[in-house]
This record gives sequence, C-alpha cells and structure tokens, in this order.
Amino acid sequence: REVAPRLEPRRLQDRPEHGRTAARLDRRTEDELWKRFSHARTAFDRKRRQHFAQLDTQHADARSAKEALAEEAEALQSSRDWAPTATRFKQLMDRWRGTGRAARKDDDALWQRFKAAQDTFFAARNAVLAEQEQEFAASLAVKEELLARAEALLPVTDPRSAKSALREIQARWESAGKVPRADVDRREHAGVEEARRGANGQHPEDGRGRQAVSRRAVARRARRRDGA
Repeated sequence: REVAPRLEPRRLQDRPEHGRTAARLDRRTEDELWKRFSHARTAFDRKRRQHFAQLDTQHADARSAKEALAEEAEALQSSRDWAPTATRFKQLMDRWRGTGRAARKDDDALWQRFKAAQDTFFAARNAVLAEQEQEFAASLAVKEELLARAEALLPVTDPRSAKSALREIQARWESAGKVPRADVDRREHAGVEEARRGANGQHPEDGRGRQAVSRRAVARRARRRDGA
C-alpha cells in the first residue's frame, strides 16, 4: 500500500538501522529481503520527487498567472470609465478564482496586490456615484417643482402668457440635469405637454386637445433628455 509522501521518508530512513539490529537471517534470505526493501524505497523516493516537482511547476504556473492578473488590476485602479472597468474587474476576479494556488506566501502577497487595486477603484467609483446621487436628487426636486408650475397653467385661458411661462419652465427643465434612475419613469410630465398644447391653441374643440398624451411616450422622452 502506497503511503503518504510527507510521512513515509522518515520511517523508511529508520528502517535500515532497524534491519541491522534485527536478528540475522541466512544470507540468501536477507539479501532478497534487502533488495525488496531497497527497491520499494527507491520507487517511493522517485514518486516523491515527481510529486513535488509537479507541485512546484503548478505553483510556478499559478504564480505567473496571478502576477499577470495583479498587474492588470493595478493598471485599471485609476480608471474613471466606471461601468466597463467594473465589468473588467469582475472578469479578472472570475479568472483569479479559476486559477490554481501558488505557494502560500506568494499567493497571499499576490492577493493583497490584486485586492488593493480593486478596492482603490471601487472606493473612487462609489464616492463619485454617491455625489451624483445627491445631484440627481436635487435635480428631481427642481423638476417636480417645474411640473407643478406647468400643471398650474391648466386649463390654458391665455395662450400668450402660457407660452411665456412654458418657455421658462422648459429652459429650466433642460438645464436641471439628470434625476435618479429609479425616478425616471415616475417623473412623467403629461401636464407640461398638455400645457404646451393649450398654449399653442390646440383646444378641446379642435379634437387635438382631447387626445391623451401617451405615458409611455412621455417616459421615453424623459429618458432621452436625461440620458438614462
């Protein structure tokens, strides 16, 4: 039965001394037993060397692969191209997990390099996104106030003054900026559209003012304006 490589060498090294102190057999039997023992020890040593040589090769290959991954991660850590770089880091992580282990000391050191680069990028990205969310929330408040002003013009009784008010509302709307992604669909502004129609003289009696503004179309226009 084959024994564990890391445990057997000491036991095998002890056996010659044990053999020399054991009761002697006849010369022929002793030679045959010694040859069997020597052959087993030689075979074991050969397999042991092969095992550790193969292990060293695997560790070296893993170290080279992970060094390349760590270098690539370090090259990406200063990127400000948030979405593509985040995707790239995910791909690098998948490759890291699919790579075998290097020697423990090397593996730990390479992981620290990789993780430090990854943390640097995501910390910068999260800080920017948090700042953007604050800006988007402020834009949402502005657009909700503008929407209320537009809806207050309805029904339009003075097209000229309504047009003037709408020009200001639309100019401020365009300059207000983006809103949080979750609020794009909610911030549908049929009231602005209806006020514009009324200001342009599209009254209910001509049949056009009675047409409902498609909420889906309004949402699409809002997305295009906000770049969402």
